[in-house]
Amino acid sequence: MNSVKKCTTVVFEPHSGLDAHILSEFERLLLFLKEKGVIINRIGTNLIISAPSEFLMRATECIKLIEYGVPFERARIFFEKEEYYHIIELDKEELSRKIGRIIGTNGKTKRNLEKIIGVSIFVKDNRVIIVGNFDSVERAKDAILRIVKGKPQNIVINRFQRP
Repeated sequence: MNSVKKCTTVVFEPHSGLDAHILSEFERLLLFLKEKGVIINRIGTNLIISAPSEFLMRATECIKLIEYGVPFERARIFFEKEEYYHIIELDKEELSRKIGRIIGTNGKTKRNLEKIIGVSIFVKDNRVIIVGNFDSVERAKDAILRIVKGKPQNIVINRFQRP
């Protein structure tokens, strides 16, 4: 007996105003997803996504990640490893100060959080996107919120360092 995988379809409306770099990453994602049996058609501003049911949600989430500025290679890993992500929407009050605290001098705070906790962190506009396994994303979210509230970066980072 020939087994047929069940396909499901969803309509997804991407954000408007995507820049050229994001469009390029999006095209790479479409090619990758096609190899996985995910078919994406554009009708007007909507995307019609048809995929085996086990891939549908992850494919939709990958598209969202690309829209938020996550590079294709990281979105691909998210898809393949069945990872998790969380978006922190920063209050626009004192936004540059908050982003500066998250990134740190020359990117040091962000890099240390990524290395110690084992996540990828992306900052775009007033959003912080954290990608990794569920536990690591939750730990990074906690750390970032503490940093945004004014806790010294080194104290927050030291809290997560393994003995």
